[in-house]
Amino acid sequence: MPQINAVEGPWSGVYALANIPTCVEYPGGTILDLFARTRSKYPKRSCVQLLAGPFAVSFSNNAMRDAAWRFASGLHVRGLVRPGDVVAIREPNLPQALIAALAVWQLGGAVLFMFPLEAPDMCA
Repeated sequence: MPQINAVEGPWSGVYALANIPTCVEYPGGTILDLFARTRSKYPKRSCVQLLAGPFAVSFSNNAMRDAAWRFASGLHVRGLVRPGDVVAIREPNLPQALIAALAVWQLGGAVLFMFPLEAPDMCA
């Protein structure tokens, strides 16, 4: 099974104190593969939540998949994302950012997450 090893740094000593492993096994595959496996196993469980008072929203794994497919369909029909395209997502940490990323990945694109408060001249 593939492994991800933590990068050594000043924080590494804290890992042992907190009983945090420095190496994590994962089942392999792409993010979409992992999401699909999780969704099929836990379709109604919460995938992402935004707890912001009156704007609170929660998406189950099925709802996240459906929203991402709808967004991907819209991008595809308009010819906005093709395999190999790099798409910048300049959203705060909101469920919509994950929906957009899943949609781009489904279409074969790559995602570049950008800090939403970055000055426009830094985004060119």
